[in-house]
Amino acid sequence: MAESAKVSTKGQLVIPARLREELGFRAGVTVFFSKKGKGLLIEPRNVETLRSLRGSLAGHSLEKNLMDDPIRDRG
Repeated sequence: MAESAKVSTKGQLVIPARLREELGFRAGVTVFFSKKGKGLLIEPRNVETLRSLRGSLAGHSLEKNLMDDPIRDRG
C-alpha cells in the first residue's frame, strides 16, 4: 500500500506511523539516504546496512587523499 506525505519548507518529511513501526524507525535512529533513479531510499543504520556499503569506496585511496591534503600538517 502506497502512502504519501508532504515535504515541509525546511525539507522535513514525516514517515507514516505504520511504516515507522514496521521498519523500526524510532526516535534517535540514524538513517542513510541513497538516490535510486528518480527516488530516494531511506534505510535505518544497522549491521546489514553497513555491510551493504562495504566496497562502495573501492578505488578511493584514503592514504593518498590524506597525503595530498595540504591542510594535514597544520596544527
